[in-house]
This record gives sequence, structure tokens and C-alpha cells, in this order.
Amino acid sequence: MSWIVEGPVHAGEEQGWVPQAFGETAVFRYSQGLFGWDLNRNKKLWHIDLLDDVPHGNKQSAACAGYYVTFSDIDKYKRPGPIYAIDPLNGETIWRTLVEAHSRGFEEGITASKDAIFYHGRYEPKEERNLIKLDPKTGEQIWKKPGLPANQVIWQDEHLFFGGNHHLFVMNDEGEIVKRFDKFADGVGWQLTPGAGHTMLAGYADYAADRWNYRLIDTRTLEVLGEIVDTNGNIPYVGGCERGHFAAIDNKRVFLFDVLNGRKICEQFTDDRYKAERVVSTPYGYAVLLVDETQFVQPAHIAFLDEKSGEITEMIELGGGATELFWLNGRLVVFYAYYLYLLTPEGRSPD
Repeated sequence: MSWIVEGPVHAGEEQGWVPQAFGETAVFRYSQGLFGWDLNRNKKLWHIDLLDDVPHGNKQSAACAGYYVTFSDIDKYKRPGPIYAIDPLNGETIWRTLVEAHSRGFEEGITASKDAIFYHGRYEPKEERNLIKLDPKTGEQIWKKPGLPANQVIWQDEHLFFGGNHHLFVMNDEGEIVKRFDKFADGVGWQLTPGAGHTMLAGYADYAADRWNYRLIDTRTLEVLGEIVDTNGNIPYVGGCERGHFAAIDNKRVFLFDVLNGRKICEQFTDDRYKAERVVSTPYGYAVLLVDETQFVQPAHIAFLDEKSGEITEMIELGGGATELFWLNGRLVVFYAYYLYLLTPEGRSPD
């Protein structure tokens, strides 16, 4: 595969997080605001500051009804928290609403179906946790359900996966529990990762055995399809394009798993040269952002791994540093501080 590499381009903002793509437009969150990026022309379209945000604001988002939806977390002990819907083409705030919940960022947070937004967090003035459903076109609150703690909330296949401290609850769009998975180890907290082919990887810590146990769940039938034990610890997983395939980074290395068949495929980058920073799934295999630790300037590379074998199929050198990697609308987006690279496969057809 031949790649067209553009950049680095100075983005004018700090490194972007939690992007959502809307055709050829991407929206990124940075510390105190948002910016829009034209993926076709590789240039910034707009930026806005969320004036009631904190310098290190939460980093979660959702896409719903054609809007970029995110939230802010200032004064969380004093008043309801704001949620915003932003037009991705011009950065205009379509609506802003206040809800009795505050999320802690990567935990708890926000997710969306095609026609609803679900938000979960703690509301300190009443010392309660709330799950809230919003109308994505108006921001109007449809319902609020108090009581349940959650580490993650993810919508997939008409089900809301709600990872509590001891149970994994599966709900319908009215917040009614339709299935419950009990904890299967002596630990606290679920880790959820969407996968290909209508699957969800649900992990739970077994502190006594110093390991994580994972179940692969069919997100339509809610059946358990496979299991795997991981001794690497609490590390984030990334779902691949093949059903049951996942990748993870731990201690500079990349691990590939076939959870459907309960096996580890391989480990890559086990020597001291490269440090794996990020991994994303693409139609061309896993793309891994690597830093060459043998060089003083630590130039970044992107390696492509075959999902089924773990074989390195391609290596691209960027010529500069890099810290973040995303796959958006058929392109790789790479960040380094205020700079952005855009990598487009020749003959690309958008996702």
C-alpha cells in the first residue's frame, strides 16, 4: 500500500483528543475547547473555547444527529454540568443544556444511539449518580435514573452496556435492565471495548491472581462467545476488523489476541528499539505508532500489522515526533503537540 503523507501542519491548538468524523470534517477536543479540521484540504476550519471548562477538561465525546456532543466539568460540586451539541461544519453551538451529573472524563461519560444521547456521572449536591437520556436535536432531558455507579457506558446494537463496579448491566433505550453479567473475579470495575461483528470485549480484574479475565459478548443476542485471560494488567484494548480480534499495548510491546478462539496471536516490538505508543484498527491491519528510542530526537514510525498473523507488512517513517494516532474517514491522523500529520492511502475510498 502506498501512502500520501501530508504535514506536519501547525494546528494552532493543543493536541486533539476524542475526535469524531462527519464526512470530510473532523472535530477534536483540546484542553479548553474544540476545533474542526478539513480532512480533504488538511486545514483547520474553526475553533471555539468552552469558557466554563477547566484547563484540563474532560476528554470524551459522541456523535449524534449530525452533531459533535461533549461536556464540561467546572464547579462540579456547586451546580449542574453543561453538555454541548456543536455543528461540525462551523463550530456553532446548536444547544447547551445543564444536567444533574458530572463525569470524570475517561471513566463514566457519554455515548449515543442514532436518536438519543446517554450521559452518566455523579452529582455532588445530592450525593447521587445519575444516568440521563437527552434528545440530540434539542438537548431536552427525556428521563433521569439515579442510583447505579458505572465505569463506562457504551451503546451498541440497540443495547446500552453499563459497566458497574460489580456487575455489567445491559439496558434498552428506556434504561431498563435486560441482562446482567455478574463479576467473575475478586476485583472492582469493568473495562469495555467494542469489537467487530457485533461484539463487546468485557474485562474484569482478578486482583488475587494478578490478572484480567475477558469475555467476548455478542451485542445482539448477549451470549458469551469466548473468554481469555490476560496477565498484562489493566491496559486498553482496541477492536480489530476481524470478529473476535483485539490489540493492546503494554510495556512498549503490542499484543494481538483472538478472543473468539481464546488465544494470544503474538507479541511485537519486544526489543529495546521501538516503544509502541498507540494502536488503531484500519482496513489495512493494525496501525501502530512507534517511537525510535535509539535516536536522540526519537522520530516516529507507523507500522502495519496483519490482524491474523501479527506480521509487520509495512513501516512508514514520519521524520518527526508523534504522540497520538487516529483513523478517521479512511485516513490516519497523527498528532505531535501542536502539529498534525495526515496519511491517506492512494486510491482511498472513505470508510
